[in-house]
Amino acid sequence: MRTAQQLRRLFARKGIDFAKPGFYDTPQFLAAEREDSRFLETYAEFVSVQRFDRAYVARAREVIPNVVATVSMELSRAARHGACVDVSGLIMRMLEAEGIWSYAIGGAVEISFPGESNLPPSYFWPITLPDNPIFAGHMWVCAPPFKVVDVALPVQQWTLEKASYFPEYVLSDLARPAEPTVGDLLDADAVRDFVAHEDRLPTMEDVRRLTPWLFPFMRSFRAFAVVVGQLRIKYVPTKVSATDRPLADMVIPELNGKRPRGIYADYKQQHP
Repeated sequence: MRTAQQLRRLFARKGIDFAKPGFYDTPQFLAAEREDSRFLETYAEFVSVQRFDRAYVARAREVIPNVVATVSMELSRAARHGACVDVSGLIMRMLEAEGIWSYAIGGAVEISFPGESNLPPSYFWPITLPDNPIFAGHMWVCAPPFKVVDVALPVQQWTLEKASYFPEYVLSDLARPAEPTVGDLLDADAVRDFVAHEDRLPTMEDVRRLTPWLFPFMRSFRAFAVVVGQLRIKYVPTKVSATDRPLADMVIPELNGKRPRGIYADYKQQHP
């Protein structure tokens, strides 16, 4: 991953004003993105490598949990499953409105339940071959100093037993490095398809050959694991994402009859 200074020089050469969160909306950034379809990754890099002063970190530690609690409450009330892309975009835009840096990132997730539960791990796989060579099985937000902000994971179609282990949301600044595996990246159908054609299990070298662009990304945005209660949750980033509309113009997610600007208005009433 490049340094903040290197990225500032890159943005300056392209005439991009990088002073405030959300500058990926600027015409200059969008022009650079048309030349390089993966240029949004530079925004995520910039957020990741910045050094924030104590005042910013203190405010971020106050604002981020408040925003997350607001969105989590609305999502739980709506009982909306599979909303990770929409709510990650909403959280990102709400944080930007509060002057907080963040980015949405997606990939693989492995949830390990406590041994005494006898529950097998659950997976969100990003790679389903050959129809969808690279995608995000799940999406979450990185908002320093928090490594992971994830309100959608607990609101999935879990069995009652599995659901009992999840908190209201996942919010952690304590992450340990983890290693991605074939089982994290390839879904069960893709593995079966590979075995049927090759008469052996796939290796990481096979995944590298099938998706060579993924491995440079995973070197910059590394896999990590967090412990939340009795759960160990492993996140393996595979792509960066962002909404294409500002908060005022967003129409999704609509939760409990409220569009994003209405959810943010409720947040501001509670946290002026």
